[in-house]
Amino acid sequence: MRRARRKKQIQKRIAISRYLKMGGVVIGLLMVAGLVVWFFNERKDSCLPRTGRVTIGFDSDPVSVVSYSPEDRSLTVLTIPSGTLVQAVEGYGQYRIGAFEKLGQVEGKPFLLKESLGLNLGLVIDGWIKTGGQIPEKGLKKWFRQGVSGAWWKRELTDLSGQDLGRLWRYSWLVRSINVKTIKLDEDRNLSQVCFSSEDCFLEPDLTKIDNLIQEYFWYREVKNEALVVGVANATGHQGLARMAARLIFNLGGNVVKIADWDRKKAQSELLFANSNSDAQSFTAKKIAGLFRAEIRQADYTTEGFLVDLLLVVGEDFWRRLNGE
Repeated sequence: MRRARRKKQIQKRIAISRYLKMGGVVIGLLMVAGLVVWFFNERKDSCLPRTGRVTIGFDSDPVSVVSYSPEDRSLTVLTIPSGTLVQAVEGYGQYRIGAFEKLGQVEGKPFLLKESLGLNLGLVIDGWIKTGGQIPEKGLKKWFRQGVSGAWWKRELTDLSGQDLGRLWRYSWLVRSINVKTIKLDEDRNLSQVCFSSEDCFLEPDLTKIDNLIQEYFWYREVKNEALVVGVANATGHQGLARMAARLIFNLGGNVVKIADWDRKKAQSELLFANSNSDAQSFTAKKIAGLFRAEIRQADYTTEGFLVDLLLVVGEDFWRRLNGE
């Protein structure tokens, strides 16, 4: 009897152990499946480019733009005084940078400054983080890492995905201390003071000097190396739109050789390529298409007098981004 009872107990333990193992395997598989789903959802919501320079805006004191270059593992921090006057996109008019947070809250657009600042500076800003607090004179790597970590725990502070924040956190450890540089926009006469009265003054950017600054520190090595020839055509009735678009491409490191009007109106911006499909798959093409939300397609535009590798046809949608409906 004892032997039979003991045999049953052993069999029961073996069965329980088997069920526990099977349960562990099922739970493990569910966890892996959950991680795979999370990864692909985060990747789908990613704002950051998969290769090349990454540039993030920080709603700090003062507002700053932080750019990491993987080629030399450098971190460039551009600080912008709160009194700097910036043209808000979507037709809101000109505001001091320090007033954008309240404007965004009132209008329900928390990241309004991201696009406004990018288009004013002629700079691609891939994401935005609200940090608050002052930027330290020293320890910028740590400050950058803490800002990214804070956004991880409070996602309402950023438009970046968890995968993006993980990449930025990793980059913060890869930065070489000797390659950390701070640029203050209020130095070297990049800004000029304009006053309506003794108590009502603001800082107006000198766009020529700022473009030189952007082209020196924020250009894309991939765009320079590909050296594709780019044309820009204005397919709207709004003057100056092609020149504004060309400025953004110049600041990427692009080689714009012709700016002109298009003889047909376009509602949607397009990036055209005439010959090689490799031009359409280039880093330059993808960067320009992403910046202008343009469809890439093949077309013969040489009859229009554009002897270029890529032709950006700026449509009405870009005007609406700047000036609203």
